Amino acid sequence: MTMRADDDVERTPATELDEECAEGWRRLSSEPDARGVEAIRRGFGADAWPWQLTVWAMEFVRKDPLEGGLRRAIDAALRQVPGVTDVAQEDREVG
Repeated sequence: MTMRADDDVERTPATELDEECAEGWRRLSSEPDARGVEAIRRGFGADAWPWQLTVWAMEFVRKDPLEGGLRRAIDAALRQVPGVTDVAQEDREVG
C-alpha cells in the first residue's frame, strides 16, 4: 500500500480483501497509524452489519477519557453520514 501526504481515498484492492468482503475503501496518509481509516462492506447475511469501519489509531488509544471521547466522536460522525441508520461498536480485539 502506498501512503501519501494528502488524504486520498482509494478502493481497497480485491487481492487485499478476504472472501467475506464485497468491497473496501481506505484513506491513504503519510501518517497511517494516526490517520488511517478503512471501511469494508461485508457480503454475508441480512442480519450482519453491512459495513465495518476500522480506525487504525484506536490500537493506541486505550484509556479514558481519550478513548471514550474518541469513540463518542466517531459514533456521532458516523450517524451524520447520509444513509446510516445505526452504529455499533465491536470489540477491538475482533479481527
